[in-house]
Amino acid sequence: MVSVDGGLGRTGFLSVLSTPHTTSALAASTGTSIGNASRHATVLREAGLISGDRQGSAVLHHL
Repeated sequence: MVSVDGGLGRTGFLSVLSTPHTTSALAASTGTSIGNASRHATVLREAGLISGDRQGSAVLHHL
C-alpha cells in the first residue's frame, strides 16, 4: 500500500513485518530512511500492532 506522499504507508510496513525485521532491515525493505522506519515502528508499537525485542544494539520488530 502506498501513501499519498508516494511512500509505503503503515499498512505496507505491517505487510513487510510478516517476518521479523530490525529497524535497518525494515528501512531497506520499504525503501525509506532508518529514521522514518523507526517512526513508523514506534507508532505501530504504541498502537499495539507490533512488538519489538532488543537484541544487542538492534530492535527486532515483529507482529
